[in-house]
Amino acid sequence: MDTRPRAFHDSLSSTAPNQSVLFRVLLSFAFLGLFSLSGFAQPVCNNEDNWDVPETIQACASPTLEIDWAEWYTPSDNAPTLDNLVWTSPSGVETTLGVNDALEITGGDAGEWTAEIFLTNGGGNAVSCMFTIDVSALPAPDASFSAVNEGACGSDGIEFDLTPTLGATYSWNFGDGTTSDQSQPVHVYQFDGGGTSTVNVTLTIEDANGCTSTNTESIQVLQNPNPGIDDLNPLCVNTETELIYSLQPFPEPLGNDGIVQWFINWGNGSD
Repeated sequence: MDTRPRAFHDSLSSTAPNQSVLFRVLLSFAFLGLFSLSGFAQPVCNNEDNWDVPETIQACASPTLEIDWAEWYTPSDNAPTLDNLVWTSPSGVETTLGVNDALEITGGDAGEWTAEIFLTNGGGNAVSCMFTIDVSALPAPDASFSAVNEGACGSDGIEFDLTPTLGATYSWNFGDGTTSDQSQPVHVYQFDGGGTSTVNVTLTIEDANGCTSTNTESIQVLQNPNPGIDDLNPLCVNTETELIYSLQPFPEPLGNDGIVQWFINWGNGSD
């Protein structure tokens, strides 16, 4: 007795005519698009000319990476058309996306994901191709900063310091309606009064990989005293009457808090 293992084509020999006929009928239906043979690799899945699926994807924590997954497939003549993608997380959570839906990925999605892409052949039958993709997280840029001379007069300029990131771009919002794209700017604040203003300064940094980070810090800025005064009533020349004036910083509301000294020039050579 021949105990050698038989190759696949042995099952089509004359010793198994019924199996041979059945298999050939199913095979003919498969080529006609009328039947899908489970357990056999679909030619379209193994054709490298049809696919450009990445083995790895690097993603930032922010912003979200959007991928046109439909571009992974390039149909050849008579090849099946794309239907949808089932994107499965390492924990088994499935997301189904249509051809026009973007695949959204962040650095928090790190791990091995499964992409099962469904196609429809000419006979209207579904064919699926399975791929594994390793998602890894890119480091976020450091958006921390400090105000070197916090608490100084706004008119003197507040200096901002940070550790520069190679190839990064910067976007500052100084909390007073003004912005800057410098890495370490000095900003002059125009806050009138005799007290202190608190401002929220926001920095957004984008590195060479396109990853962004945003940080907001509250800082104290001394207000700039404004010596403006209201118009005085007309005065009589050479009057010996002593006039008393009450000076109030202008515009309101400012108050006298923090103002320790006044210098007045009366316009006649005296002060």
